[in-house]
Amino acid sequence: MSKFSEKCKELLIENGYNVYRLSQAASLERTTLQRMVTGKRLPGPEFVEHFCQALRISLPEKKEIMELYKMEAIGETAYRNQTTILHLFEKLSALEKNEGFNKRSIVDYGEMKLISPISNDKYETELLLQYVLRKTIQEQESPELYTNLPGTDTLLPHYLNLMIPQYGKAILIKHLIHFQTNASYAYENLETLHQIIPLCFSAGINYIPFYYYSKLSRNDRPNLLYPFYIITEKYVLQLASDLSKGILHSDPAILQEYTKEFQNCLEHSSPLLQQSKDLDEALQLYMTSFDTIQDSTSLAATPCDSDFMDNEYFFDRVKEHSPEYAPLTKAYGAF
Repeated sequence: MSKFSEKCKELLIENGYNVYRLSQAASLERTTLQRMVTGKRLPGPEFVEHFCQALRISLPEKKEIMELYKMEAIGETAYRNQTTILHLFEKLSALEKNEGFNKRSIVDYGEMKLISPISNDKYETELLLQYVLRKTIQEQESPELYTNLPGTDTLLPHYLNLMIPQYGKAILIKHLIHFQTNASYAYENLETLHQIIPLCFSAGINYIPFYYYSKLSRNDRPNLLYPFYIITEKYVLQLASDLSKGILHSDPAILQEYTKEFQNCLEHSSPLLQQSKDLDEALQLYMTSFDTIQDSTSLAATPCDSDFMDNEYFFDRVKEHSPEYAPLTKAYGAF
């Protein structure tokens, strides 16, 4: 049975009906109704509308039924892609009417102090992120930030859009994102576009996204040890795969290594947005972009902590701050 037919059957029972009784009471064709609730055949949309009216279900329940029906009719992946594209166009339309993100309320956080360079939950990680952003925007004349955070993450854009109006400075952001090569995960690519394109219209943010293709899915992330990072002129903030933990570095050697690796990654990626004077130039840019983009089986290369310390210290650090990764330390060491 599909999600649509299961929901229909559930509503039928909740409202005290069976197929025979509802078909008699609402003049619904019994065979069609039977096949619909058992998942053997998908009826026309008019029949589903009549079914909802007959049960007198609430508007939210009817909306859910019709969404499940569309999903069943065209396939879940296609439906999710279609929905994400529509939401993206709606957001872009709203941005055009409001002239981007120019209207922002100013929030005064007060003086932020660094309590600990290591966070062990999402709240502490947010505090670390706020600290890095605040210090970077406050102290740098022309602040810059590099990151490989997931394109679907909303944490960084949220705090940037709150802080930027307070200081009246523009910040340059270079964002390295990856797109899925597997068509089954195409909705992840669309979700990424839905999240990052509005940043290109944000006042005070010079946002430059770069992209490459990867076979790594969200299901693979839990096996990665601190794969994400944010780099500024003075700090590197390492982030766990679920962004629940973080480690803040200010060591110049670590900062230099991360910056060098990030620049190397950019050489194997391509700008997501490029301007052209005419269609011929646009086509040329599109065709040449394939020469620089490389397919990867993992996230963009990230400097390994074990390069900065001996194995024993590295393993002790993992056990102390990320015990869930302790069983994998031998594999990391061998690799």
